[in-house]
Amino acid sequence: MGARHLTLLMLLALAAGCGSGSSTGASQGLEVEPDLTTLRSSGNNSNPSGNPIGLLDLGLKRAQDLLHSGDCLVEYFNPAGQLQQQYREELISDGVSQFSLKVIESLIPMPTDWDQRKRIREGFAFRYGSFEIRNEDLADQNFRCFSADQTRVIAGQTCDQYSIVPKSGVGSRYEIWVDPQTGLALAAERYDALGVLRHARSYESLSLTPDLSQAVWFQGNHNEVSLDLTQPLEIQVGLPVLQPTLLPAGFDLERAYRLTERTDLWVKLVYTNGIEPLFLLQRPAPPSKPKNGPRSGKADYSSGTPERPNVDERLHVLALDGVTGIHTNQPEGTFEAVGIVDEQELVDMLISALPN
Repeated sequence: MGARHLTLLMLLALAAGCGSGSSTGASQGLEVEPDLTTLRSSGNNSNPSGNPIGLLDLGLKRAQDLLHSGDCLVEYFNPAGQLQQQYREELISDGVSQFSLKVIESLIPMPTDWDQRKRIREGFAFRYGSFEIRNEDLADQNFRCFSADQTRVIAGQTCDQYSIVPKSGVGSRYEIWVDPQTGLALAAERYDALGVLRHARSYESLSLTPDLSQAVWFQGNHNEVSLDLTQPLEIQVGLPVLQPTLLPAGFDLERAYRLTERTDLWVKLVYTNGIEPLFLLQRPAPPSKPKNGPRSGKADYSSGTPERPNVDERLHVLALDGVTGIHTNQPEGTFEAVGIVDEQELVDMLISALPN
């Protein structure tokens, strides 16, 4: 699979947001370097320490919903816990709909495909790479929250520490440090199911009066139209839409989109467990010709499949900074799944959407 296709896969999946968070007031911020050694927590999904607290009582606010700017330290780790990426980025949000991300410096050598990764990160890191409550009901259903009864000064703000663990004991666990004045999680760590730290992000400075003239606003590349989940998606799209019958535990369909990439029509289904997003994309193949000739009736979606000779039906797996993607071409179209879940779960999800 080429570099262009990898970029397209990620950009298609990550072009639009989902979910919303709670809001609180705001306060001024100062510039302070965090002590990273104090932000590291041991991996433990089943027995966190601290007092139980309602996840929805934290008053978390999405970064998109607060006018602010800040410099952030971003780190990604491989499954063995070894540092893969470490860099600083400048974030500017207008608090309404626009955001700007600019890498300030890399603290380790840049990969050769950094320009490609930067495009993906702009579409992913701000909307999906940071800890966020995307669906309150599902988050409350799937996760427990514990207060560590500890505070830490991050970017000049005194933040409270919380542990967020899956009720099932399986999946990612999070350590977050929340500024009660702004409602922002000014630092967050994600641990995988084995307790290995995979991603960390922390503000090093925070301003609630940013200079918006310095922002280079991120521009999405795709024309997206939201679909009505209460109505059949096939009717709204005009082509068959296949949906998975097997999802990772706790995930549910939240949104659906029709979008175009050049002349190609895609359908994007967005799932979430309340915190993490999960995407299934498909580019449906055109239906077979009408049974009684080109002028005599509707297209046939039910019998047979479109003629697509020499289709490579193998599954292609790719990974980028903790995000896994699965791609396959099938007679029914092209299918791609993207998410921060176990690779086998993602494969099972994609396969369950395909006809037997």
